[in-house]
Amino acid sequence: MCLAPCFKGCTDQAYRVEVARVQDYFDSGGASLLQELEAERERLSAELDFEAAAAQHTKIAKIKGILSACDDICGRLDRLDAVMIQPSVEEKSVALFRFYGGELKGPAILAMEAQEEKYPGLQEQTSQTPEDKTPADQAQGPRTETVAAPSMESRIRTVLESMDSSGSHSAQRFNEELAILKRWYYRSHKVGEVFFASHEGGLPMRKIVRATTRVYRGEKESAAQQPTEDTQTT
Repeated sequence: MCLAPCFKGCTDQAYRVEVARVQDYFDSGGASLLQELEAERERLSAELDFEAAAAQHTKIAKIKGILSACDDICGRLDRLDAVMIQPSVEEKSVALFRFYGGELKGPAILAMEAQEEKYPGLQEQTSQTPEDKTPADQAQGPRTETVAAPSMESRIRTVLESMDSSGSHSAQRFNEELAILKRWYYRSHKVGEVFFASHEGGLPMRKIVRATTRVYRGEKESAAQQPTEDTQTT
């Protein structure tokens, strides 16, 4: 309900507090208000005021219903960070796009061939000075150690970091490229998958890695979706 600040229905300080609560609600995607109500519900339950606790529970359920109707793309535009994975015209590859900092970057081609084909000669000889060698080392001769090839996640992360925003773009370009993302996102039959950064700013890298493999193999998301939540972020 309106606090009627123009009629001095509340103090300026109270109105600033309420404005901050509304801002936190939008910035956190509703999480701040849910946490506030859930804490109040727990307090009322601890005080055995079950009727008031049930009223708080009803409010929580109503807010969750509202938030469940929001698409992943809904959020602050200045924080919108999206990664799109699509099939590539190049063989054994996928194409990555990124909308970040108000710019649409890509495509960046990510090769999907075997690691040993992409990164040949992964063994390097270790260097030991004669005084460091034990008699057993001298008998065995020079040793080698295996240098691991970059993982798929680290390779994807490197590609995404190379697509950071330059920070120099006009409002017109921002609106045009945002419209491109929106049109693709709301297509009823779109090719590829898209992932958005959390409200804390982290990308779900494990989900992106799995989706990259699905897109490369031409699989559908629903057929290969994992039931566990992804908690790893950048």
